[in-house]
Amino acid sequence: KIASGRVLRSGVLQSSFDALILDDIRIGHLLVDHFYDVTVFFIITLDGLWLRKYSLITNENDKKLCLIEQIELKPSMISSNDWKVNKAEFISKTKEIIITTSISVLKISVARCDRFNTSHLCTASMDPYCIWDNYYQRCNFSRISSWKISRQLLTCPILNVTIDGGWTSWSSWFMCQQETGEKCQCRTRSCTQPKPQFDGEFCQGNHIEISQCEVHGDWSPWSTWSICSQTCGKKFRSRTRTCTNPKPKNNGRICIGSEREEESCPEIICSSETSRLSNWSEWDICSKSCGGGIQKRRRTCSSNGEKCNECLDEIRLCNELPCPIQPVTMWTNWTRIVLQKDRLNSDDMITETRSRFVCTLSSSSDQQRLEIDSDKVIYRVCNNKGYDCQQTGNFLILRRVRIL
Repeated sequence: KIASGRVLRSGVLQSSFDALILDDIRIGHLLVDHFYDVTVFFIITLDGLWLRKYSLITNENDKKLCLIEQIELKPSMISSNDWKVNKAEFISKTKEIIITTSISVLKISVARCDRFNTSHLCTASMDPYCIWDNYYQRCNFSRISSWKISRQLLTCPILNVTIDGGWTSWSSWFMCQQETGEKCQCRTRSCTQPKPQFDGEFCQGNHIEISQCEVHGDWSPWSTWSICSQTCGKKFRSRTRTCTNPKPKNNGRICIGSEREEESCPEIICSSETSRLSNWSEWDICSKSCGGGIQKRRRTCSSNGEKCNECLDEIRLCNELPCPIQPVTMWTNWTRIVLQKDRLNSDDMITETRSRFVCTLSSSSDQQRLEIDSDKVIYRVCNNKGYDCQQTGNFLILRRVRIL
């Protein structure tokens, strides 16, 4: 009899093989998948901490469960007291397990073949969902039953085989910040493809790359002081520095402050010999606005009747850049002019002239002037009937100036 009071119509069916026994495990949830000819069991421990995948291996006289994979479910930052698995369901179509917990919902693929990066690891795993693809050289999910051709599940895998770690691909570049506050471009990768297991080697190299960091400018050391500006009287000296230690880069801040510093030199009273010379005057306006001119400055000598041997005038070049090319006007018409009788003019001869001009703009300290320069003037002498003209030569005329 059963507790409900009903009687069984038939006896209990006897098992065709010995019971499958798992030691040291308390089952919270049990899920089953029949993948071609292989039966796979998924067991979630009673405490909800682990998901274990077992494959049923059948020999002639024996059947046993082999542990294929073990996955930790609880995140490390969550307390065991706050963690609980409420429900688990296997989705046969997508080969996924949906687990509802007290914190979140987990979706776990049962075919995590990409954790095996070599043919040996893929084959030795004895995972019925995974097969090594020789063409692509990777461990893939086996969607067809051809995996039985390459291997058969005859023994349980050795789970503690040494696995060296492998890097994932680099992430995309993103903005990051150093401890000193400078902004940079960073990208990361992790040693999880696969993770090193059972004393396997950790990945060699850096898990992060940093590039294009802001570099804020800083001053170089001050240069040595220059020689004082003169030997006696009131004089100065200077020193400089540059924003190159380091230079600002990648939108870094420029240096704050002055790149030049001046100070007074100790004043020395000038002797009577040196005090005879006055200070230099300001430089005159350059004689030309372009094409190379000269400037002049002067000083005086109070010699009290004695001869001054020092130079009192100083000249330097100025405005040495070449002048822009100015267009020249067409020749004017021949114009009769009246001259006093001389060798160029007689009773039966007349004198005619024509010219062409070019305009230039020159500057002075207080105003701009439009200068009309004559390029060339030509004279000719003709008879009073206007023919038999002969050119007598080329002459320049005076500059005409109009103040703007």
